[in-house]
Amino acid sequence: MKRYVMACAAVLVAALAVEPIRHTCAAQNAKVRTALGGFNLFSTEQDIQIGRQSAVAAERQMALLGVPGADRYVNQIVERLRPCAPGAKYPYAAKIVNAPDINAFALPGGPLYLNRGLIEATRSEAELAGVIAHEMAHIALRHGTTSASNAYLGKTGLGLLGGLVGKRGTTSANIISVVGGMGLNATFLKFSRDDEHAADGVGADMMARAGYSPLAMADFFAVLRQEAGRDPSTVEMFFGSHPPAVERESRVRQLAGTLPIAQSSDIGQHQQLRTMMAAKTMASTRSGIWPAPVSTPNPPVSAPATP
Repeated sequence: MKRYVMACAAVLVAALAVEPIRHTCAAQNAKVRTALGGFNLFSTEQDIQIGRQSAVAAERQMALLGVPGADRYVNQIVERLRPCAPGAKYPYAAKIVNAPDINAFALPGGPLYLNRGLIEATRSEAELAGVIAHEMAHIALRHGTTSASNAYLGKTGLGLLGGLVGKRGTTSANIISVVGGMGLNATFLKFSRDDEHAADGVGADMMARAGYSPLAMADFFAVLRQEAGRDPSTVEMFFGSHPPAVERESRVRQLAGTLPIAQSSDIGQHQQLRTMMAAKTMASTRSGIWPAPVSTPNPPVSAPATP
């Protein structure tokens, strides 16, 4: 699998300056373009189509919180971070899952999901923004479809790949069909350790440019370690799909010391979010990252772009 390095965020540091958020974020996008060039058989438009279709499958299996004010607030944070995300202008949108375990996940092209238990574990808007920025970074860096592309290459080999890429009859559905047994959903959620570190680095940079201290991301990793000591079951799925929190905390603290933070104030509804969620009965079961990855029918999306 293609390896990503955390240096993708460090490349940006020399160009950083404390300016209005919209200017610093625009400057970032030009600087990180080379970090987005991993092997990928899908176009960015297909990322969006696949994400929408996968979201439909996911939401059939999850209990969404369904509190408009709560979803509105987390999406205000998404909108604040959006101009700071590198690469394509994806339609990022977040929904809250009514599940008590601490977890979150992102699908290609824009959808991201935050478990209620994770939100309740955050102590500030900045800590919540750190989780959201990390998930948005996975989308921006195209980790989901890169994972599927590498799985496809591993099953077909370079010879077959050379005969398919660029042909109009080759659809992303063909590629997903070959990946097959892994399960569509599982393929798009399978990130490497280096993917996770890259998402931490780019997410921390996004936070700083949007006016949040990246130290809040590191602080939340400390919260996760403490929670694991109190009730390991609440973070079981998180630690099953992410590198150790202590390792990530150390990396982000080191990076945060190099990132100037744009001047801004919080949106300021973090406590209200907790109040809104408290008014909704908690789901009785833990969700995991996605209760049971299902084999979704081949999505009817267009052929990959010709290189």
